[in-house]
This record gives sequence, structure tokens and C-alpha cells, in this order.
Amino acid sequence: MEKNVIKEMLLNFTNGKMVLLEKNDFWQIVDKVRSKSTASKNASITSEKDVYDVRHELQNFISQKIEKIKDKINVYNILLVFTEFSTNMIKHALGGDFYSYFTDNEFYMLFKDKGKGINLDKIPYMILSNYSSLEDSLGFGFTICLKLSDSIWIETSQEGTSILVLLKI
Repeated sequence: MEKNVIKEMLLNFTNGKMVLLEKNDFWQIVDKVRSKSTASKNASITSEKDVYDVRHELQNFISQKIEKIKDKINVYNILLVFTEFSTNMIKHALGGDFYSYFTDNEFYMLFKDKGKGINLDKIPYMILSNYSSLEDSLGFGFTICLKLSDSIWIETSQEGTSILVLLKI
């Protein structure tokens, strides 16, 4: 399938919630997020232990920065999205980098790897079906992350994949 067709499918079937972008467009959005960020955290993730450790640090970071989040479900959702995308980085790219950014009422997570990129032909299955978790698939985790997030921007190529996730707080 052509990339433009997949872009349109994503926009239509997710009501604009998931957007596949070209590299320059993606990084312009990331730059805007970084410029309005009031706090940030970053880490390298290459193992399951890193996921566990960074998840714990992220939970503490969220608790310190957002006193108004008393809703444990919201914190749980952030941590679940973090865990799913971090695990995908390890599974499909042998790791990558994680960044988080706070703005007034938004929390962003950026996942960046140097894997082989997402097979564009698989993206429609992520959205239109309960795509099972096989070795070369994106599994149910991607669908769950879409449901829990407010927006997801994706940039993928043979040089790797970058995903920016927005969760309103």
C-alpha cells in the first residue's frame, strides 16, 4: 500500500488521533513540544530492566511534577503506554531513547529507535483488527496505546521509528 493511502486511513479511522508524518514534519512538532515544555526527563532503554527502572523513575517524576493527578488510573495509563512502547523498542529495534515533556496540562512521551522501521502494510491491521502479537507484529499494545492516548504521531523509515504520544492531564 502507498504511504499516502496509509496516512489517510489512519487519519480517517482514528479521527485524527494517529498521524503518520514525514521526518521534517514530525520533528517540527517535537521542537514545538520541547519549546513549551516546563520539565523533561530522558533515558536510554535497551533491556527489560531499563523499562522497569525508567518506569519507576517516571512514576516518581510524574508524582513530583503533577500534584493535581490524584487519579491513579491516569498515572497507570501513562505508565502502561510507556511500558508498551518501550517494550516495542526493545523487541523490534534492540532499544532506543525515551524522552518525556510536561506542559501546562499535557504530558508527552517521545520514543526513538534506530530499528528497521514499521512495515507500513501492517499499520492498517493495528487499527482495523485485534492484531495478535507475533514476533514481527506490533501486537495489541499499539491498539491499547491508541485508546489510552489523546494523540500519537509516527515517523518511520529504514533508519528507525520515532513516536510522539500526547496524554492530556
